[in-house]
Amino acid sequence: MAQLKLKFFLVLILFQLFPKLLFPQNQEIGRKYNYTVGAHLFGGMILNISESVGHLIRSHPTGFEVYAHLNTYGNKPWEAYFNYPDLGFAINYVETHNPEIGQVISLFPYINFYFLRAGRFQVYYHGGVGTGIATKPYERENNNKNTFISSRFNFTLQTRLGLKFLYSPRITLNTSLSLTHSSNGSYKSPNNGLNVVSVDLGLWYTFNSIKPYYKNPLSGIPNTRKLRLNVVLAFGMKELDEDKGNKYPSYTLQTYGDLQINSSRAFHFGFDFFSNMAIKKRIRLDPSLKSQKRLPDHKRIGLIIGHEVFFDQVSFVTQIGTYIYNPYKMGGELIYQRIRLKYNWKDKYSISVALKAHRSKADNVEWGIAYRL
Repeated sequence: MAQLKLKFFLVLILFQLFPKLLFPQNQEIGRKYNYTVGAHLFGGMILNISESVGHLIRSHPTGFEVYAHLNTYGNKPWEAYFNYPDLGFAINYVETHNPEIGQVISLFPYINFYFLRAGRFQVYYHGGVGTGIATKPYERENNNKNTFISSRFNFTLQTRLGLKFLYSPRITLNTSLSLTHSSNGSYKSPNNGLNVVSVDLGLWYTFNSIKPYYKNPLSGIPNTRKLRLNVVLAFGMKELDEDKGNKYPSYTLQTYGDLQINSSRAFHFGFDFFSNMAIKKRIRLDPSLKSQKRLPDHKRIGLIIGHEVFFDQVSFVTQIGTYIYNPYKMGGELIYQRIRLKYNWKDKYSISVALKAHRSKADNVEWGIAYRL
């Protein structure tokens, strides 16, 4: 803990001594953006989401996070629509204090949404998606107890509810409650996922102390509603425990309509068509089906609804679906969820990465391309 505190204060000193080297300065009140850096220490607990990981939860993880973000002032319509959020990058270090789990180091972009600004106090919601490295993943021979994470490289998802106190124009005190999830999206098994809930305490430093000028470019923008058809083709890989860890491809065709209610939000409704080769292999290996002359179909069809939020050319999609065609039923797999990060260009094309899950268990990662009619 003493080493973490030392690193924390060294980072703050660095940011104060060399701000001009880290970020350019602009002294105009009407500046486009301002820049903030910060760091915090945290301590917490690992969530027990499965009986198969209960034996590993015998310590309380600690760690630190350093980050840098720009403060938006409404130079683009979506910035004003979302109440002038922060956009940044963070490095997160988790020490589990368990030699079988080790450490997880993550790098991810994030966004802070503010839903209360009252004097010196501000309340915000934080969301981040990125990648991480696990130092002690599952190994069949040398580390077969770590059923949280089985791959060196993983996906990281983080949510946070935070409270800021503006101590001075440059210094901000911050405390928050965070959930950080690390997993490989069932690319490799076992994959229960590591979920760390933590309480955070830290400091933010803003390079320019001039009071910001918040623009409102939303005035006069027409609130048009558009209904358009989208077609998504996605591909993923899934490991099957029953077949000695072999990996099988998964294909998804999605068609949905999006009703764009304004420049920043849209609602989805449509269908998913799944062809998962891991399910096909599982059917063949299922001993309860040996006596059947005709095996069940491995394909599935789902009905989905969803919501999309646009941040300039990037958008974030959340969808929930239910299977309406599912001949081979597996326990707990009636409802599924999907979160998707998209990059859009020319208003018609997009590439994306998505995580599909059944409740808290990841099903697979989907890499997709899409066309909007």
